[in-house]
Amino acid sequence: RPPAPPVVGLTRLRGGVALLAAAGTGPTAAFGLALSLGARRPTWSISVEARGDLPATEPFPAAGQLSTWQVTGGLVPCVHVSVFAGCAVLAAGVLRADATSFSAPHSESDAVVTAGLRAGIEFPLARAIALVVRGELAANLVAPTITITDGAVTTTLYAPSPISGAMSVGLVFGVTP
Repeated sequence: RPPAPPVVGLTRLRGGVALLAAAGTGPTAAFGLALSLGARRPTWSISVEARGDLPATEPFPAAGQLSTWQVTGGLVPCVHVSVFAGCAVLAAGVLRADATSFSAPHSESDAVVTAGLRAGIEFPLARAIALVVRGELAANLVAPTITITDGAVTTTLYAPSPISGAMSVGLVFGVTP
């Protein structure tokens, strides 16, 4: 006998994993991973997300190099229309910076806070799996300026961009409780 049609309006629990490329979160472009867990109704969803950007390294000829990485957690409420999604993203976490091979090596960890918008498309692959492609722009509300002091000279190694962006591709898995 044929399967029963899906019940409209049910809440689906969702989990996801995505690979990402980001700009404006460190001295150079960074790659990373995002994991999400949340709930989806037909026209809206809400998720919590953990994101880690791998180290991004900027060489300084004849001086040294700066390497940064960050880990954030965020809240992501979305509106859905068909396969399209529009989301708000609020995230907070820590940026780690290591300046090496300088005459005065330096390491620090600082808070980061971002708020932005994300657009995405979900391509259903099976009943409970979808391929997702997303783009995001965020304002860097709290982001550290990384400096190094050698004697009486202070040099800025990294000043944050006011805007950051990311593109991601991943899978979302849904389960109806």
